[in-house]
Amino acid sequence: FIPAKICIDNNLQEPFQTEKREFIKNLDDLPLPRHDLLPLDKYWAPILGNYTFIETSRGCPYKCFYCDIYKTSENHNRRSTKHFFNEVRRLADIGVKRFEFIDDIFNVNRKSCKEFFELVIKHNLNVKFFFPTGLKGDLLDQELIDLMVEGGSIGLNLSLEHASPRMQKI
Repeated sequence: FIPAKICIDNNLQEPFQTEKREFIKNLDDLPLPRHDLLPLDKYWAPILGNYTFIETSRGCPYKCFYCDIYKTSENHNRRSTKHFFNEVRRLADIGVKRFEFIDDIFNVNRKSCKEFFELVIKHNLNVKFFFPTGLKGDLLDQELIDLMVEGGSIGLNLSLEHASPRMQKI
């Protein structure tokens, strides 16, 4: 369930609490945003160029003690590779050249990550990708890294697990 939210009603000027709602489990049921209806050139910064953020999942399958994601999103749900690729392709068609994936761990589903970059290469998108929220290091190998670079990845943060066996057990 989605936790209840405390809201402020502008007419009443006092807080009220919404009822709990079920999580949307199939993120492909959500329509793609209509970015073409926005004057995107007004949002693009001259120094960064034509860029946007994109999210392919909600939540995280891990329950790391130092992270609050599992407390705010109990489930990990992903859009299908085809669904988020279509969003990237549509955005590329209207001039977006740089994408920042803001998933908690974009490559948590290695198969989906690989399929995505294969589609980017197949369709010659000629765009750049960044992963500021981190990729899981133990899910990367030379093949996937090469594919990501060929597909346009130029910046990432890498999540490193703790080296101590004692801390790994904790």
